[in-house]
Amino acid sequence: AEQCPTNPSHDSTVVVNAAESAAPGSAAVAASPQPTFEHSSGVRALESGGNASSPTLACSAAALPGALDVGPGSVPGSQSSAPPSRPNPTGNTTVPLGVHISVLRDVLTRANDLLISTETLCEKVVKPATASNLCAFIDLIRYDSLPDGRAVVGPATCFVSHAWMGKFRDLVESLEQFDSQHENSFFWVDVITNNQHLHNNDAFEWWCSKFKDSIASIGRAVLVISPWNKPLPLQRVWCLFEVYSVVVVGAKMDIVIPPSQHESFQSAMMQNYDAVMDSMCTVNARNATAKNPSDKQKIFHKIETEVRGSFDTINIAVKELMMSWCTHQCHETAKVSSDVLFIYNVCCALLQFGDIDGATALSLKILNIWKASNDPVLLTVPIYSLLANIEIARGNSQLAIECCKLDLAWKERLKDIERRMVGCGETFITWGNALLLEKKLQEARDCFEIARDLFLHSIGEEDILTAKVYGSLGSVLRESHPEEALSNLAKSSSIYSKIYGPMHPDIARNYFSTAIIQANLTNDKDAHEAFERAYKIHLETSGRLHSDTIVAHKRLGMSFIALADWASNQSNFRQAELHLKSSEDIFACYPNDDQVSQALVDLYISYGSLLSASSADLRRTVSYFKKASRKAQTLSTEQQPVIISLLAALNDALANFVLFGEDEDIISCLESEDMKGLPSVQIAWIFLNLGRILLDSNLHLRALSYFKKSSELCEAAEASSSASRNEQNEAALGVSSAFSNMGIAYYMANDDNAMMKSYARALDALERSDQVHTEPAAALFTNLGNAYAKMGSYTKACDYYEKCSHILPADIPNLVSWAATLVNMGHIGIRTPGDAALQLFAKFLRSPNFRTVAHDHNPLTARIFSRVADMLLTSFASNRIKLAFQCYYQSLIVFHNCNSLNTLEGQNVFIVFLYNLGAQLRRNGSLTHLIL
Repeated sequence: AEQCPTNPSHDSTVVVNAAESAAPGSAAVAASPQPTFEHSSGVRALESGGNASSPTLACSAAALPGALDVGPGSVPGSQSSAPPSRPNPTGNTTVPLGVHISVLRDVLTRANDLLISTETLCEKVVKPATASNLCAFIDLIRYDSLPDGRAVVGPATCFVSHAWMGKFRDLVESLEQFDSQHENSFFWVDVITNNQHLHNNDAFEWWCSKFKDSIASIGRAVLVISPWNKPLPLQRVWCLFEVYSVVVVGAKMDIVIPPSQHESFQSAMMQNYDAVMDSMCTVNARNATAKNPSDKQKIFHKIETEVRGSFDTINIAVKELMMSWCTHQCHETAKVSSDVLFIYNVCCALLQFGDIDGATALSLKILNIWKASNDPVLLTVPIYSLLANIEIARGNSQLAIECCKLDLAWKERLKDIERRMVGCGETFITWGNALLLEKKLQEARDCFEIARDLFLHSIGEEDILTAKVYGSLGSVLRESHPEEALSNLAKSSSIYSKIYGPMHPDIARNYFSTAIIQANLTNDKDAHEAFERAYKIHLETSGRLHSDTIVAHKRLGMSFIALADWASNQSNFRQAELHLKSSEDIFACYPNDDQVSQALVDLYISYGSLLSASSADLRRTVSYFKKASRKAQTLSTEQQPVIISLLAALNDALANFVLFGEDEDIISCLESEDMKGLPSVQIAWIFLNLGRILLDSNLHLRALSYFKKSSELCEAAEASSSASRNEQNEAALGVSSAFSNMGIAYYMANDDNAMMKSYARALDALERSDQVHTEPAAALFTNLGNAYAKMGSYTKACDYYEKCSHILPADIPNLVSWAATLVNMGHIGIRTPGDAALQLFAKFLRSPNFRTVAHDHNPLTARIFSRVADMLLTSFASNRIKLAFQCYYQSLIVFHNCNSLNTLEGQNVFIVFLYNLGAQLRRNGSLTHLIL
C-alpha cells in the first residue's frame, strides 16, 4: 500500500483531473483493522477512542500534489496553518473535498442532541473524534462508501456558509432539502472539512486569498438562513466574509431555510402580510459582529474597498434570494391551505413582491371559498379590497372602483365602529389610487382626505395607515400644491421611520414623490438625492427585479442627465461628464426598454453636445453621436422626433468643428456605418449647412466638398426605387439647394462657367421637385439674378429678381439686389422702363419689413434710396421729381439713424440732394419752392 504522510492536515482537497494517488489494484490505505461503527447510511467513521497509532488515519488529500488549503469558514483563527512556503509545483487546478449528506446525518445522530449548536458539536463530537490523529473529520472517512458503493467524500459541489451559533440540526435538514433537488451533492462544511486542532492567528490575508480561490473552484455556495426573519449568518462577520467571497469571485449562491422555519413563516403570514417585507428591512450586513474586533475591522474594510456598492451589494444579494424563497414559500403553502385569512395575507404579500399573476390566482381561490361560506370570521376578510388592489396593479381602474364600492357596502355593516372607520379608510385609499390611474387628481385627493380624517378619529396620528394616507396625499398634490405635498410626505416618512426604521418601501415611495416634486421645481440636486435614496431603499427591501426598484433606478439615471445639464451651465464640464457616465451605467441595465433607449439617445446627444462645446476633441464628440444613432435606430416606437433631435444636435456639434479644418473626420463621421440607418436626405442637409458655414467665412473652396457630398446623397435618394413621390421631391429639392450653393461658391471663386453649370443643374432639380413656388426656389432665383448681374446680363438678372418677387413679394434682400441691378443698368446707359423702377420701389415701400430695415440702421437701405432717387431724376419725368426728393430725404434719415450722415458717403448724398433740388428749383424759377 502507498504510504501516506503522518502529519495531520488542516483541510482536504482533491486534484481535478490528476492521476489517482494509489496505483491500480493497490489499497489506498493500510489494511490494519480499525475500530469503526456502522450507521444506517453505511458510512464508516472513527470512534472517538480509535487507534491513534495508525498513520493511515491521518492521511489527507492535502498531501497530494497541488492540494489547495481551504480557509477557516466560521471559526477564524482556530484552524489555519502557515501559508505554504513554495508555490504549487504541478500547477493543477484543485477543488476542495466535500461530504455526502449522509455524513452530516450521522454526525447529528452521534451528537444525540437535536438542539446542539454547531459550535458545541465541534467541541463535543468533532474534536474528540479526531483528537487521537489531530486531523480533520473528513480524513476519518476519506475512503468510506455508501452501501451502493458510492463514495461519501468527493470534490465539493457546494460551499456551505452557516452560523456556528445555529442549531446543527437546522443545518443538516436544510442541506437535506437542497440535496433532494440537487442529486450527488458534496458539501464543503467547515466543521467537517477543516482541521479543528490547528491555530494560527497571523495569516488573515492568506486565508482571504485561499478562501476566495476555494469558493471560485467550487463555483457554488449555499447560505443557510435561520431564523428566516433574522438570519444569523448575516449577524456573524465570518459568515459575512463568506458571502463577500461569493460575490467577489462571481460564484452562484443559493439559500436554504430549515423546515422548522417554514412553520414560523406561515405563522407570521397569518398575523400580518407585511411580515416578510418588514423582515427584509431588518437585514443589514453592517450589523454583523465578531468575537475578534480585528477580524471585523479587516473584513469590513475588504467589503468597503473591494465590493462595488459595498455592504449594499451584500444585502441586495442575500435579500433577493430571501425574497425569492419567501415568494416560493407563499405559493407552496397557499396551494395546500384552505385558510382564507392566510391565503389573503399571502395575496397581499405577493402584491408587495410584484407577483401580480400569483396574487390574482390566489384571490380567485379565496373568493370561491368566501362566497360559499357563512362563517362570520371568514366574512371579515376584505376580499373586495384585495381584488381592487390587484386591478389597480393591472391598470384596470374601473374594475378597481367597482370593487371599492362593493367593499364599502360590506364594511358599513361592521358593528365595531373603529373597525368600520379603519376599514372604510383603507378602501378610500384604494379608491383614490384607482382614480389616480384616470388622472382624476381632485377626486383622488377627496378620497385620501376622507381616509385621513377617518384614521385620525379612530387610530390616531402615529399609525402605519395614517402614514400611508399622508404619503398618498403627498403624491396627489405634488403637481398642484408642491409645498403642501412635501409637508405630507415628510409626515408620512416620519411615522414610518418610527415604526420600521429608515429602510422601508413606503419610505422609498415618499422619497420618489419628493424627487418628482423637486424635479418639477427644477431643484435638480435635491431631486437627484431623493431619487437616489428611493432607489437604494427599494433595492435593499424589494430587490432589483421589483417594478418600484426599476422605475426608481430609471429615474435616477435621468436625474444624472439633469445634473449634467446643470453642471455644464456652470461650465463645470468635467463634473457634467461624470454625471452623464453615471447615467449611462444605469441605462445599460435596461437594453430592451424603449423608454430607457430613448433616454439613452438623449444622454448621448447631451454628452456629444457637451463635448463639442467644451473641448476640441472631435472624435470623442462624434463617438457619442454614433452611439445615439445606433440606439435611435433600435427604437420600436415612433423614431422620427428622436432622429430629428439627434440630427439637429449633430449639425450644431459639427458646426463647432468645421472651421478648424477637420473636414476628413467630419465627412468620415457623416458617411460612417452608424449613420447609414438615418435618412440620407437629412444627412445631406447637414453637409449643406456645414458648407454654408464655410461659405460665410469665405472658405468657398472647402465648402464645395460639402456641397458635392450633399448633392450625391440627395441624387441617390431621389433615384431610389423604394422612395415615395414625396421623398423623391424632397431629395430633388436637396439636389437643387446643393447646386445652388455650389453656384455661390464658384461665384466667389470667379469661375463663371462652373457657376452657371451649377445653377443650371439646380434649376433642373428644382423643376423635378415640384417646388418652383417655394422659398428655396426664390433663393435660387435671387442667386441667378446676382450671377447674371455679375456677368453684366442685367435684363436676365431683373427677370430672375422679378421671379423671386412673385414668390416672396416682401423679400428685402431680393428687392435691394433688384434695385441695385436697375441702377447699374441705368449707369451703363441701358434704357430702363420708368414704370418698372416705380413698381420696384412701390414694392419696396409696401414691404412689411421696410420700416424694420430702415430703423435697424441699415446703410444698404440708404444707398438704395439715393440710387433710386438718381434714377427717378434722370428719367426727366415731372411726375417723379417729388418722389425722387422724398427718396433722397429718406436716404439721409437712414444715414442719420446709423450715425453715417457725417461720413463721406452721407455728405455726398446730402450734396447731391441739395444740388439737384437747387437745379430743379432754378428750372421752375420759384423761390417759394426753394423756401419749402
